Amino acid sequence: MSVAENSIVAFVKGKEVGFNAGQGRVLLALLAHPYGLTDYEIAAVYDIGINCVCNRVGELIEEEFIVKCGDRMHKGRHRRVTKINPKRVVRIAA
Repeated sequence: MSVAENSIVAFVKGKEVGFNAGQGRVLLALLAHPYGLTDYEIAAVYDIGINCVCNRVGELIEEEFIVKCGDRMHKGRHRRVTKINPKRVVRIAA
């Protein structure tokens, strides 16, 4: 099933919250990989530059929609791994 990036909708305490296209890409990638991805892995999923991912990940962490769940080696360096915050409800709008 293919889902448009703008179809991501979060419901927080009954209030609908929207996301921009970049945030939607990050959320879709993480929804497909429940154990988490690094920023570089998210960029690879969409074949986009890392600079298009890092800020969106930071915004989603700040808003607590995603959380850091560990580190993974990438090109000899530890990189953060993030996943969907299980304390927030995120769903694909129909």
